[in-house]
Amino acid sequence: MNKAFISRLYRLLLHLYPKGFQSKYAEEMQDVFAQAVEEAAQGGLPALRSICFRELWDFPGTLLQAYAWERSSRVTRKILGEGALNFKELLAALMAFILPVAFILIDSTSAVARPISLSITLALISITFTIGMVKGFPRWSLPYLGQVLAIVGYLIAFNGLVDLLEPTVRNSFATIPVDVRLQPLLEFFWAGFTWLGLLILTLLILGGVTLLRRFHPFRKRIQQDWTLVPFILYAEAVLALIPLFIQYGYKTPYMVASLLLLVGGAWMYLRSPSAWQRLLALLSGLSLAFCVIGFSQRAAEPGVGMNPGFRWNLAVSPPGQETWELTSQWAWMMIALLISALIHRLRQRRNFNLTL
Repeated sequence: MNKAFISRLYRLLLHLYPKGFQSKYAEEMQDVFAQAVEEAAQGGLPALRSICFRELWDFPGTLLQAYAWERSSRVTRKILGEGALNFKELLAALMAFILPVAFILIDSTSAVARPISLSITLALISITFTIGMVKGFPRWSLPYLGQVLAIVGYLIAFNGLVDLLEPTVRNSFATIPVDVRLQPLLEFFWAGFTWLGLLILTLLILGGVTLLRRFHPFRKRIQQDWTLVPFILYAEAVLALIPLFIQYGYKTPYMVASLLLLVGGAWMYLRSPSAWQRLLALLSGLSLAFCVIGFSQRAAEPGVGMNPGFRWNLAVSPPGQETWELTSQWAWMMIALLISALIHRLRQRRNFNLTL
């Protein structure tokens, strides 16, 4: 009985295993079997026959176990959302960032097209969000979830809270004289109020959704990959940057370039293998987008500033006010993204202490 023939026959039998099992274990199994044949050959023909009969006897059971493993792995990947997105899923995820860019480009060419293009953009976001919710929020749908949360947060929650205040109270706040030197602290406070409020709203809604039995797999995916929450917040930043450009009066090319950098950050996130690389992709995309906003300050119309809610009046605007407002927005966005990483580290430390 020829050793080469035995090895060739064993190699052919390995092709009967499922492809996922082959790619993971076939090479190792072939090396182990070849070494066993070499050792058996030293004992002569009876030893070779013995090892062949043993492998043939074990082969049906091993084959069934391999297919059971493949099926179990496929179910696990479906539940936890493991593995890279295919082209359609990747495109669907990135479209959440590209749609606002398309709306801005169409809006900049014709003022009449604005209501139509805005309605189409919001309708596409709503439809895709609904499809993702029906499917249990797979990873490609999370940007749409983030944008819906941002719309709810900005248009309903935060504006509603401000509207609860009586006009006289708001007017009294607006007329409070404040020292110019305190203006940076107030700008930082308003930026933090917006982003921490949006973060709390996101965590509360995610917590409520994942309590539903239907979305338990979604909760498992978040526990498995903690960067999913920063990814949702990152998508919310898209709708946060557009008001910055509008309120400051920045040029359309800068706005498009900034949003395209967010698209690049999302693409790097979806293609990165490790959790910390994915988080770094989000932080980098957001920081580069704010750098473009900083450059666009040179081209902005003078005297245009943002007005987040009611403000204290200042007799004279301090130098560098717009730069400080922009820096405050960036800092709070970065803090919101990093809070999930901090929660993950604290959970790891707690689990480590419980095992001691």
